[in-house]
Amino acid sequence: TYAVLMDRLGFVLATTLAMFGLFFDPIGRNWLRSILFSLVTTLTSYLVFEVWLRCQLPRGVFPWW
Repeated sequence: TYAVLMDRLGFVLATTLAMFGLFFDPIGRNWLRSILFSLVTTLTSYLVFEVWLRCQLPRGVFPWW
């Protein structure tokens, strides 16, 4: 599912949604913490692959990204 979403939505949005799904705890219901961790994880992954390693990632709905 993640690979299909990555092709359609792009790396940034698909990874943020996937990480939010992994970090979200329905019992604790701490939305802000889950969103923050998913954004930090996505930003770190983006910087490693796109900037440092210069790998081309799917743009998806953000063609300027």
